[in-house]
Amino acid sequence: MEIQTSISLFGNPSPRWMGQGGYTSEGEISPVTAERLHVGILVEARCLLESQPLGVAAELKARGHKVTVIVPESHAYDTNDIGWLDGMDLMISRGRSAGLLCLLHFAEAQGIATINRRAAIGSVSNRAETAVTLLTAGVPTPPAYVGPVRELARRIPADDYPVILKPVFRGGVRGSQVVRSALELARISWPESGALAQRFIPGDGYDLKLYVIGRDVWALRKPSPLVVPPLPDGGPGAAGPGARRIFPTPAMEDLARGCGELFGLEYYGVNCIETPDGPIVTGVDEFPDYAEIDGANERLADFALRCARRKKR
Repeated sequence: MEIQTSISLFGNPSPRWMGQGGYTSEGEISPVTAERLHVGILVEARCLLESQPLGVAAELKARGHKVTVIVPESHAYDTNDIGWLDGMDLMISRGRSAGLLCLLHFAEAQGIATINRRAAIGSVSNRAETAVTLLTAGVPTPPAYVGPVRELARRIPADDYPVILKPVFRGGVRGSQVVRSALELARISWPESGALAQRFIPGDGYDLKLYVIGRDVWALRKPSPLVVPPLPDGGPGAAGPGARRIFPTPAMEDLARGCGELFGLEYYGVNCIETPDGPIVTGVDEFPDYAEIDGANERLADFALRCARRKKR
């Protein structure tokens, strides 16, 4: 039985990104690319049209490594058959579906290095649990409530509105909405049995997104998809267009790396709101798209190959 969907990835070898300084020449071979490895790319079908993980897959292919793309929704699999893992040095995964997490667990049970690990993805799959972990660790995060929407409407004090209502298990901002009052909250038709309600932290209409690969941190200020709707007499709305990259401060870097260590993540993003007292973390995502990060494919590939070789030693 065939479980792998192997996607051919062609193209000229990409120059290796070397950080802020630029690229090395195409002819230069570094220790990171000295040995041919077999890398599995485990990806949900919904991510196949996004920049990642096919971007890092193409980069690894361009460097001469064997790349096998595995789409869990495309095949059934036999738990007694481990032949599809033969010779695999590393598994990179993007997604959090039950099928993907099962195959990722399968790979780890066979001793294969993985990015991110199954436990790390699971640790941020439940937004309510993520909020509790951040709070317990002393990470600055908004006050939050969790429970059925009707009970939240009864429980949340009037002074804590507006709140951002978020699905507990859905990633990104999909399904999230700003709610101004208990009456508005009680009238919402909600698809899950429970929800996370975070106090809305006023900002300037922009979110701070920290992208991390291993220990390297990038920072972007992006227009917030969630803003308090304007009041009848005028009020704050969405800020100006476009995301812009900023240089992360040491405090931002420490915050981002601390979140990675807290959840065991290696490819991840930290969502923040900037305040006069520093960034406040509103969420943590495993393996973001990195679409706005220059050189992301190369940096992701460099880190992946180091992980694979470290496991083989």
